[in-house]
Amino acid sequence: MRNTSALQVLCDRASEALEGAALKLASLQQARQHALQQQQLLCDYQYDYQQLLGHEKQRGLEAYRHENYQRFLKTIGGALSLQNASLTELDQQQRLLLAEWQQKKQQLNALEILLRKRSEKIQHRARRTQQKENDEFALRQFTGAKQ
Repeated sequence: MRNTSALQVLCDRASEALEGAALKLASLQQARQHALQQQQLLCDYQYDYQQLLGHEKQRGLEAYRHENYQRFLKTIGGALSLQNASLTELDQQQRLLLAEWQQKKQQLNALEILLRKRSEKIQHRARRTQQKENDEFALRQFTGAKQ
């Protein structure tokens, strides 16, 4: 019985570790989704300002305004580069966390199988003991009836 309880403790801890890994993965997914939204927002800003610059150029644009547009577009481009790097990092972290989750899931599955086999073995022994007791009782009844 002692091994069974130790095995159950290991199984419970593995389950908690799996749940912790799942929570980390969910949190990272949420951060990645937020980063994607920010990236899309930056892309939209970049597109809008490129369109504005194009319209301004058609109507005639002072040099200082053209420089302002160019600087702002360069700033947006830099922010997009940083956002892309951030997304790449988040994707890498997500792959690592997913691998960690999968490993913890396999560990839990293995422990659950061991726990189930242990339980089946105990039940099998109990059935054999019960059968032996039944056989002995029947034998005593049979031999007692003959005497």
